[in-house]
Amino acid sequence: MSDYETNAQHTVEEIHQPDPGHAESRNPLLSLEPGMAIWFWLVFFVFVFVLWKVAWKFVSNMLDERKKDIQQALDDAEAARASLESASDTQRQLIEEGKRRAAEIAEKADQSSEKLANEIRERAQEEAEKMIDNARMQIERQKTKAISELQSEIVDLAVSVATRLIKESMDDDLNKKLVKDYIDNMPA
Repeated sequence: MSDYETNAQHTVEEIHQPDPGHAESRNPLLSLEPGMAIWFWLVFFVFVFVLWKVAWKFVSNMLDERKKDIQQALDDAEAARASLESASDTQRQLIEEGKRRAAEIAEKADQSSEKLANEIRERAQEEAEKMIDNARMQIERQKTKAISELQSEIVDLAVSVATRLIKESMDDDLNKKLVKDYIDNMPA
């Protein structure tokens, strides 16, 4: 066994065995002496009285104040919770309202875009029809002009051919009138 273990074992044995010289001595706190008891109770009551006069109101006021603070904190927390629930409900309502409005706006945008597309198609068709009508009118004018020019050239050609054939000198205006009457009477 080591020295440390031996010393530890002796110490433990000494603790458990009473000291023979002090076997009869008592703890003074556990002994009841009348003078000491009177002083103890006197000091105790004076101490309680001083505490009651000086500190009790202060401690009581602090406890009441603390109780009020705690109650106020609880009330504030309850009010905050109620306000939060109200705000949460309001927020949900606002979100739902926003979603509904967004859906309405999207629907209106779709309708507007369809309407605009239809209007553009109709305008394009009207413009195309106008352009076609203008082209037809222009073609008719060009055709009429070409026919008129062609008739005029035919009249001039017929007059020149007729004057060469007859070898008579006739009035050009009269010849043109005769040929024009002849062409007008021709089947188209």
